[in-house]
Amino acid sequence: NEEDEVIIGLPITNDKDCIGIIAATGYGKKVLASEFPIQGRGGKGVFILKTTPATGDLTGARILTQDDNVLLISKTSSICVSSEEFPLSSRIAIGNIMTSNRNITSMIKI
Repeated sequence: NEEDEVIIGLPITNDKDCIGIIAATGYGKKVLASEFPIQGRGGKGVFILKTTPATGDLTGARILTQDDNVLLISKTSSICVSSEEFPLSSRIAIGNIMTSNRNITSMIKI
């Protein structure tokens, strides 16, 4: 639709992969790739986070394994978080607070 946006596209090679996401206010979660239905031509995609004033906008998403670490970056600081610290949640869950920093701008897998 006219106001829809694609935030990020990720290559999923295994339905046992997890997708880690972070929102601007520090909410994060992991979701199993198997929770995402395969889309055909004309598919409109699915939600991974319903944005609210509490969560803020989605600012990062990465394929995560249990051994990965990610860097959560804001304008004033950064924090390194193990992928194991991201709660495994359903696609429709809001997630948990990952950091007290409420201005996350990006997420980098390191």
